[in-house]
Amino acid sequence: MIQGSTIHDGGRAAKISTWWDGIGDPFAWRAGHGSGADDSAGQAVDACVACYHQCRECCYASLMREGDDSRAIERWLDCAALCMTSAMLIARGSDLAAAAATLCVRACDRCLDEMDHLSDCPWDDCIAACNKAAAGCREFAAASQQF
Repeated sequence: MIQGSTIHDGGRAAKISTWWDGIGDPFAWRAGHGSGADDSAGQAVDACVACYHQCRECCYASLMREGDDSRAIERWLDCAALCMTSAMLIARGSDLAAAAATLCVRACDRCLDEMDHLSDCPWDDCIAACNKAAAGCREFAAASQQF
């Protein structure tokens, strides 16, 4: 964990440090730090964070089941990781945000494809979250015109 950064950047490091310390909403400070596509950025961040949580829940649920869902677990973990990475980069207005969002769309699509093969368990919440995150990231990347 990062404890008290010494970087002098107008307070941005302190805000990031707050996230690392687990205090408050890590994306509450995102307003004004977007790429000019603030509406799509906020929607993409919210959708990505929700998808991150849903994919992790699917992993946990799958581990409690019998059967081999190892490929699905891999897809959920990839999707969760890329959703959170995209959310963080979009939230702080990184010049890599659009590229991460484009990659996040790919991870969400792969996750959705894999869930199509898991007919014996309900994954409706995760499917909805992946669809929303992919749509939000597509819109953000298009609005930022950086991909």
